[in-house]
Amino acid sequence: MAEWRNWADNVRAYAVDVHSPRDAEELSVLVKATAAVRRRLRPVGSWHSFNAIASPADQQVRLDRMSGVVSHDPATGRARVRAGTVLRDLSEELWSRGLGLPNLGDYDGQTLAGAVHRHPRHRGGLPRTVGGGGRCRDGGRRRVGRPDRRGPRA
Repeated sequence: MAEWRNWADNVRAYAVDVHSPRDAEELSVLVKATAAVRRRLRPVGSWHSFNAIASPADQQVRLDRMSGVVSHDPATGRARVRAGTVLRDLSEELWSRGLGLPNLGDYDGQTLAGAVHRHPRHRGGLPRTVGGGGRCRDGGRRRVGRPDRRGPRA
C-alpha cells in the first residue's frame, strides 16, 4: 500500500495500487479496467487539496508521467499541454518558447488538470485560458471544451 497525504499534511490515506499511465490510451484502459471490477480510481495530481476529496480510496492514479508541452504554434500563441504538467514547469516551458500564461493563482505546484478542474463558480483566470481537453470515463475517452473555437492563447 502506498501512503498519500495532502500538502497540508492534515489528510492521509492508503491506496491499494498506484498507477502512473504514460498517455491517454493507458489512462483510458486503466479507467475501463477499474470500472469493470467495480473498484474506485482517484487521481491525485500534486496533492494540493485542503480536504479528503483527492485521497485515494482504492486505486490511485498519478499523472506525473503525462506532463509537458506536446506542441506549440508561435504564430497563434497556442500550445498543447498534457494534464499532469505542474504549473511552475509549464510556465518555464512556455517561457522558453516565447509564450506565457496570463494569470496564475497563488500556488504554482498544482498540475494543469487540478488547477482548471474547479467548481463552476471558480472558472476565472486559468480555467478560461484552457481551450479544451479530454476526459476518460469507464466507457472510454471523450473530448470536452471548445474544440471548434480558437479559444484563448497561452
